Amino acid sequence: MLVAPLLTPNAKQLLLALALGFAALGSLGRLKSPDRLEGWRLGGAATAFIGIFILALGDSTQFLTFAISARSGWLAAVGATFGAFAVALTAALLGEQAWRRLPLAVVRIGFGLLALGAAAISAASALRLI
Repeated sequence: MLVAPLLTPNAKQLLLALALGFAALGSLGRLKSPDRLEGWRLGGAATAFIGIFILALGDSTQFLTFAISARSGWLAAVGATFGAFAVALTAALLGEQAWRRLPLAVVRIGFGLLALGAAAISAASALRLI
């Protein structure tokens, strides 16, 4: 939100297109399995909390939140923060066995294609091609 006043509306739209494009490429790329947290001696709750925090650090969600809040305002940042927290909390409460049964490859490819399409439309709009 500090950067938003410095950008033109087209620059904000292009920033969103870039964030969506990079999120799509990250989603469509090969997924590396995260390291196991079995050797940590912090207790179950602290290990889960810190482990999820480390996994989320640098996640594409943060860049999308930045771009959406620069374009739409602080309510978008608050909503994205609560949404990311809800997803992380759900993953922690479900446990590894439950989320491993989900069709994550299908979800990742679906999100990647959807985000790539949205990025193309957003970029074309920012560049005034449509």
